[in-house]
Amino acid sequence: MGRPIDGNAHFDIHPATVKERRRYRDLNLLTRLERFMYAFLAAYVCCLLGLHALYYAGIFTAMERDPSSIIHATRTTFVCIFFTLISLQIARRRPSGLLIVAAASYSSATFIEDFLVLESSFFLPENPMAGVLYALRPLFLLMLVYWAVRRRSIEAT
Repeated sequence: MGRPIDGNAHFDIHPATVKERRRYRDLNLLTRLERFMYAFLAAYVCCLLGLHALYYAGIFTAMERDPSSIIHATRTTFVCIFFTLISLQIARRRPSGLLIVAAASYSSATFIEDFLVLESSFFLPENPMAGVLYALRPLFLLMLVYWAVRRRSIEAT
């Protein structure tokens, strides 16, 4: 590799212009539709956490603990971790597309597993909140997949 004649290396580094900074900031801001989807997903996650807390408190069930409670706890933990990481990335105005894709992939895999194994991940069928969560699960999954595709397309431009 050659050296410049004057002995100093030259790099084409220039500070970002106002337009470039605004574009980068705008890429990491949520659109109105994404804010709506985020609010819906946040409500879904909060309801799932509430259902899980009720399950372990034993308020709505008098029977023995379900042997698959570790599976339910693991799924709820993953959902909370994904939601927390996505929220942190949004608050820091950093790209969050890959995290949303990972959350959508995990949710799709658990949905397919529940469908094929015929095991419901909503483990309190007598609770009205479980019925609502079970009915809204396909909508949750579709919104998460749509948000992942939309966010990746925004971040790729």
